[in-house]
Amino acid sequence: MDLLDKYKKAWINQPEETDTFSALDIYKLAHSKSSSVVKWIFIIALLEFILWSSLNLFMPEDFYKIYRDLNLIHLQTEPTHVSPEPDAGAARGPGWPQYLRSR
Repeated sequence: MDLLDKYKKAWINQPEETDTFSALDIYKLAHSKSSSVVKWIFIIALLEFILWSSLNLFMPEDFYKIYRDLNLIHLQTEPTHVSPEPDAGAARGPGWPQYLRSR
């Protein structure tokens, strides 16, 4: 007898499992674990956002003195971007941020 036929017979003769799960049971099990993970990722992300956003409120004003001395305060207060106008700041090129073109 062929080996494959032996496997087929063994497969057919296996007893059926009595502890089967319905689709609803599987959905409940999968949903509870995955939603719990997603919930914790969301909570951690919110806590990080609140922490780093509120950190600025607790910094003393003299903390930024070194940024003012090095003329880097604009890096914290103004986002850098490329100007959408093609000829704006032609002296330094359109790729320069607005705060550097005006100096």
